Amino acid sequence: MLNTAEALVRQGVMVRVLAINASRNWSDPAHWPTSFYDRYHLQSVDQDTEIRPVGALINLLFSKQSYHTSRYQSSVFAQILHQTVDNWKPDLVHIDSLNMSPYIPMVRKWSKAKIALREHNIEHRIWQRYGMSTTTGLKRKYIQLLAKRLRDYEGDVWKTVDGIVPISPIDSAFISTYVKTPLHTFPFALDLKHYKPRTEPLKPNSIFYLGSLDWQPNVQGVEWFLDKVWPAVLNKIPQASFTLAGRNMPQHLKEASAPGLTVIDKVDDATEFMKENGIMVAPLLSGSGVRVKIVEALALQVPVITTHIGVEGIEGCPEEHFKVRDTPEQFAEAVLELLQNPEAAQAMTGQGRKLIED
Repeated sequence: MLNTAEALVRQGVMVRVLAINASRNWSDPAHWPTSFYDRYHLQSVDQDTEIRPVGALINLLFSKQSYHTSRYQSSVFAQILHQTVDNWKPDLVHIDSLNMSPYIPMVRKWSKAKIALREHNIEHRIWQRYGMSTTTGLKRKYIQLLAKRLRDYEGDVWKTVDGIVPISPIDSAFISTYVKTPLHTFPFALDLKHYKPRTEPLKPNSIFYLGSLDWQPNVQGVEWFLDKVWPAVLNKIPQASFTLAGRNMPQHLKEASAPGLTVIDKVDDATEFMKENGIMVAPLLSGSGVRVKIVEALALQVPVITTHIGVEGIEGCPEEHFKVRDTPEQFAEAVLELLQNPEAAQAMTGQGRKLIED
């Protein structure tokens, strides 16, 4: 969101940012840079967005609205939004993600501004894929039901806005098959001055995972890797090490135990962590949009092994910029190949950095 705001400010656009400070990823406003307020006139509202079984059940039985979005509804935020559009009279209201879509009807009621929806992911595709890759019968039916409800809701939202801003050409092509709403692809971008390439040799026999572990597709991928890939790696390289790190890690992963496994709940400096821990694995079995951590790893000249879903939206070439494998056997072979041939891993990282620079 702030990357978009900064890009607009640099073009001379007057910007005001209204944000939900969600409990799942809450940060202390006292630690935010003063530029947030000086440049973006930022106002934020704390909101409890935790997923609770009772709330999910009530939503399932008595509401047609997606539980994914209903958790972001706040009367306090709505009041601030009303005051802002009344007083400031914007030409455009940028809705950052489907989570904020419940406020679209309010903007229509209170303002004549055009409305653009930023789609960081195609939300219903995440849950469709997650449901398809979930083997438990009852859980699979529940996820599929949620995915269908979210698909219907997301499709309706696409029809109510004046423009949609997907994060990748793949997502733009997909949305265009559903609606005629104008589309403009706006890729994720990095400020490379904050991503100095790794200069030290790769840590021997070392791989790592880093990502948000309050997102179910990430948890699913880590579980798959630990269960089906890591034992095959250890069978060939018993001294190999795997460092698992990510915010909001569920308890069962905090307590995970396996030879060579180190679990870190909190990382102080993500870029330094990635440069110091060898090869990055990103075993995604479901998801949508662009995986920011993969782009960051490429910029830092860190080798990446992932799946086809993991590199969706990243315009690189498998083998040249990263390894792409979808089965446990293939994934383990790719890990072993790079661990046993650090020269090849190093050559691939140079190409990855060039991809991001270009």
